[in-house]
Amino acid sequence: MRGFHLSIVIFCSIIFLGGCSHEANPKDVTDRFSVDEAREVAVQYIKDRRGTPDGWEEKWAKEDPLLGEGIPLFASRDDVPDQFLFLPTCSDSMPCGYIMISVTGATPKIIELSEQGRPPLQPLPDTKLYLFSPFGWYRVPNNITSTTNIEIIHFGKGNIQTTTYDQFQKNLLLRRAE
Repeated sequence: MRGFHLSIVIFCSIIFLGGCSHEANPKDVTDRFSVDEAREVAVQYIKDRRGTPDGWEEKWAKEDPLLGEGIPLFASRDDVPDQFLFLPTCSDSMPCGYIMISVTGATPKIIELSEQGRPPLQPLPDTKLYLFSPFGWYRVPNNITSTTNIEIIHFGKGNIQTTTYDQFQKNLLLRRAE
């Protein structure tokens, strides 16, 4: 009888522990989609939009814009990008918008795009771009120190301002705590 009770306890423990498994938090996952996989999503989007009646991507529908290199955007980690930004150039060699692809989660997906203009903030040599919702876009020098001023464009304001290293760190911690 004692062996029977022990068997039941072991069986129930296995069932209980199996039921406690959970899906990994995407922020815990270090694997992200590559820049090439992100580019494929952008190219396919442009191809799929060809001939659609709404026409708001009219320029992209008439041409095959060159996507250029994917620019990494950081948020949840400093060493692995969360998004890639592509800056298409159309046949007239003029900028023709941007496409931002998230590379976290189950599949890469478009999170923002525009057929006209450029994104609010673009990288400069020796800088990284961070995107923190609801705060804004940050352009951060690679050799950041506690006295570094950091450029920021707040969502909805449109003009470049500067913020302190301390404020950037606070926003970084808030973003990563989400």
